[in-house]
Amino acid sequence: MTVQKAFWSTTAGVLVGERTGEAPPKVHSIGIQDFSDQEAGYYLSSITDWEEVEFNDITSLLGTLTTRYWVDRAHALAVALLSGLSEVLEKEVLEELEQLIQTRIKAKSLLSLLLVAPLASPAKSKSLAVTSLKTNLPAIAAVWDKLSELQPLINRFSSLWLTIPEESFLQYARHDLWVRVATEEVLPDLLESPNSNSFRSQWNTLLFKSKQSPDQIKSLNTVGITLTGKLFPHGASVTPMSIADELPEEHIHKKKFTHYIAAEEKDSALKQVAAIAKTLAEGKDDIAHKYLRELVKHQVAGGDTEFVLKSLCNIAKKCADTFRIDFEHDCLLKALSLSPSDSWTLIQWGDHLKRTGDYDLALEAMEKAWQMSGNIIAQTIIADIWAMQGKREKALSIYKKIENCENNETVRTAIGDILRRDGHLENAEKEYDYVISKWESHRAYAGKAEIAKNKLLFQKSLSIYEKLLENPDTDEHSRAIYRSAQCRLFKLMGRFTEAYKGCELLLLKLQRYDEAKCLLTERIDSVMESSDNPALLRLGATLAFLSAREDSEAERIIKEFPKSSNQYVEYLASIMRLHLAVLKSDEVSIQWLTKELLQYPEMSTKTDVALADLKKHDFKSIIELEIELCLMAA
Repeated sequence: MTVQKAFWSTTAGVLVGERTGEAPPKVHSIGIQDFSDQEAGYYLSSITDWEEVEFNDITSLLGTLTTRYWVDRAHALAVALLSGLSEVLEKEVLEELEQLIQTRIKAKSLLSLLLVAPLASPAKSKSLAVTSLKTNLPAIAAVWDKLSELQPLINRFSSLWLTIPEESFLQYARHDLWVRVATEEVLPDLLESPNSNSFRSQWNTLLFKSKQSPDQIKSLNTVGITLTGKLFPHGASVTPMSIADELPEEHIHKKKFTHYIAAEEKDSALKQVAAIAKTLAEGKDDIAHKYLRELVKHQVAGGDTEFVLKSLCNIAKKCADTFRIDFEHDCLLKALSLSPSDSWTLIQWGDHLKRTGDYDLALEAMEKAWQMSGNIIAQTIIADIWAMQGKREKALSIYKKIENCENNETVRTAIGDILRRDGHLENAEKEYDYVISKWESHRAYAGKAEIAKNKLLFQKSLSIYEKLLENPDTDEHSRAIYRSAQCRLFKLMGRFTEAYKGCELLLLKLQRYDEAKCLLTERIDSVMESSDNPALLRLGATLAFLSAREDSEAERIIKEFPKSSNQYVEYLASIMRLHLAVLKSDEVSIQWLTKELLQYPEMSTKTDVALADLKKHDFKSIIELEIELCLMAA
């Protein structure tokens, strides 16, 4: 295939082909009106940012450059807003950005470019979020809010980046690789990686995003390993099971460490704790470590070991809330070195280990805490750990051994959750019904909503969440979780406008980092995460091979597809199996799978489209549909 050359202007959105013989160069324009060949000469002469590009397929090149143009335009507009505009112009630019995110670009693409360096004035991003919300522009408001939220993390990340030895970069200049990390849209995920395994997984996606030499790949690996060691010096290399599509375990036990939080009675210690939290929020780790050493030294000198523990565990809790696992680890280790047998410190340490995926050590700490104190919280966390490792029968047996468990709302609800995740939907519903009859628990109602969703009863599930959100007794933390679940339902139903509607209310009400995360309804474009994560990841891999026309590998992967209690995921798997059957001209499988798809009346519209595409052998369209369904399931 012949490689051709053209010239591209990012700012103008113009692509000019090479002149062939006496024919004038072919001009393609993006975002501007067409002009005649004579006018083109005058227009093109004013452009100075020409960049040479090579291509085989002009259609493919135009698609790539069109996306790049609109993303770059959105970035330029966003930078202008951060620099400051008049009130009238600010409103117009915000409206254009909202329209671009809703129709042309991904919010994550814009956010990634805005993270290329820490903001000089972070408060400006927050004020733009408020302004956007007041004018009913939720999509761009979410970008401003997220940009503001990530500033401490980008400050810390960039500081660590500058400490990497120059020789680690090998084939890359330090600055060039930094810009690439930002433009490849992995930076937001890197900043929020909860552990080293997750960070390396996100980093490794850079290896496959463009053609690279072996030396460049080696350089990327070296930098990735160095960064991982700096960000996660204590390891935590096992990724905890993702339950992003479920109601979090922490929702059940969120008040477990109030013993320490409520116990701060000394003004000096309060000021020290507040100072450490503030410096951590600003990404100033060196200063935070200095303050921590001073706090411990001062309080140990005073002979009040018990209060030192309370201060350290309080700081650790604040770190957990802001995903600073490394600093949380240091605080808890220091607390344990001062008092290895303090049961509450052991419980908090075990919970930390559970969240980082060090399940064996977490169980060891919790068993010790349970033997020392008999605290039910330790017992419930032990059950949580077994459940997170997939050993749900063992988790159930522990829950059922808890004293007076039949009269414990938290335990009965957790049992219902385990039954639901195992696919025992009827038994789970019975547990939830019992909890509701005795305690009128909104958490159990949410469990029933998830069961309805897994049965494809989307409207029933939506009705339950709507009632929970209308209930004035629903606390703000729960309200954020239920709103996020409601957004996922709207996306599954294809009601994307409603998925975004109302986000401004949550942004105005919620102040904390972990709760604000629930507002990111733009997950339509993000990596798939759900309670059916293994199944969805397998379907995603199948789809990747189908797109590359590596049909035999796609078939091998989907053959190992695990049975899911989520009928939506099962429906998507059936479409992919039918896709493969058509590719192989397997008439028996085609007939059988077609009948199977017709067993999902709620999805009849999507089924009609899929069958029509496959009948015409329109594989491009069927892959687009499968991608859409995968993202809706995420």
